Amino acid sequence: MQFVLLRHQKLTRKLEDLDCAGLVIFQDEQLYKFTSDAVLLANFFKAKQNADVVELCSGSGVISILGSHKTRAKHFYCVELQKELADMCRESIKVNHLQDKIEVINANLSDFANNMHKKVDVVVANPPYFCKNLANANDHYAVCTHELETNLAEICKASAKLLKFGGKLYMVHLAERFAEICYELKMNKLEPKRAVFVKPTKEKAPNVVLIEATLGAKVGLKIEEMIL
Repeated sequence: MQFVLLRHQKLTRKLEDLDCAGLVIFQDEQLYKFTSDAVLLANFFKAKQNADVVELCSGSGVISILGSHKTRAKHFYCVELQKELADMCRESIKVNHLQDKIEVINANLSDFANNMHKKVDVVVANPPYFCKNLANANDHYAVCTHELETNLAEICKASAKLLKFGGKLYMVHLAERFAEICYELKMNKLEPKRAVFVKPTKEKAPNVVLIEATLGAKVGLKIEEMIL
């Protein structure tokens, strides 16, 4: 499936403050912009000292950029399919002087997982939430939000290939797909260990869920709730 951002369109990039240790990030009105869900995931995932971390569906790379400060991980790999987003991520990494810590790979995540030269300690993913919508099949924005180029099953399969035994996957997704998420995790020997259901207000139902899963772990799930 092809998705092309017309080359004659002028990109309107703006450098934005991430309100964290002086970190900044490039955003563009014509490209997909990260949401608060990505920030939630950046605050949720953990990585030990000297850990290798892969961020799948990395977009602008906000999770890795924030994670470079919030964790003691050694190295981050940002895997992004869309070239425009991958290039913009590289610019953000450069302006933050993080070239030695964060590497951007412009590739299909399944291809990356099949060809990665080593196993990693942590995978983080903020994947497309919504099922395939052919009406927007050529929209680069829809590729980030709908399962046009990847899906939940492929995310879980790629994560299991990338992780060491005992390694962890951290993911944010729609709360309404929680049963499906658990099924796909278990199909790939990723045991869900923690689920945090996020409510926009006290009165409303959860709309997203933060998941922590461990490759090869025993059964045992802790469920929590968070109100924004």
